[in-house]
Amino acid sequence: MASGLMRDSAKKQSQPALWKRLLLPVQEDEERWLRFLRIFIGNILLTGAYAFITVPKIILNGGVTSFSLVMQAWTPWSVAFWVDVLTILLIIISYIFLGKSYFVGALFSSVCYMALFNLFHWMDYELPVPTLLGTPILATPIAAILVAAGYYFCISAKATAVSFDTIAMILNKRNARFDIATTMMVINIAVLLFGAATYSIVAVVCGLVFTVLQAQFLKLFLKLGGVEQVTE
Repeated sequence: MASGLMRDSAKKQSQPALWKRLLLPVQEDEERWLRFLRIFIGNILLTGAYAFITVPKIILNGGVTSFSLVMQAWTPWSVAFWVDVLTILLIIISYIFLGKSYFVGALFSSVCYMALFNLFHWMDYELPVPTLLGTPILATPIAAILVAAGYYFCISAKATAVSFDTIAMILNKRNARFDIATTMMVINIAVLLFGAATYSIVAVVCGLVFTVLQAQFLKLFLKLGGVEQVTE
């Protein structure tokens, strides 16, 4: 028994600091709560960027919300209806194609997202970044790096952010040549172009800049974290 306690003590001492462990992908022998903490942190970054920057400054990101805005303009149903439908659909898809572990992560992520976004949106705060020529282009890279970091924490925790990252992760799981960050960028750009007639030119341009920057930051984070392909 004493030797077992000594081994446990030595194992704890050999582990890196908590913040370093959070930056790493899920490890086989790590505590379960660490995975969910990553997902929670990821959603803080995502919802903070959306509630404090992209929504008040109208920076489109080509994600589920942007797609829902397009569908609202073309159908009799509201943004909230389309967001709910797409969220449920993406959770089901994650279970079918990514497995039970990702499904559990997606469920927890969706709960965190809804709770945190509503809280941050209720705070009614907008990050004080000056405009340039009447556009929020200066705030775009700040939002892009925060969103990319949020996606990294979710993906490294074997979860999705219940957005179009789900599609990118499914394709990456099937074939590693489908790079997660690049595939997300292509999907988001397609959504922006799909809704070009609905959005203003400034909103579309800022959205394209945001999408490209987000993809590059996410690709860098995934490379640094050693997350190249989705696994079971």
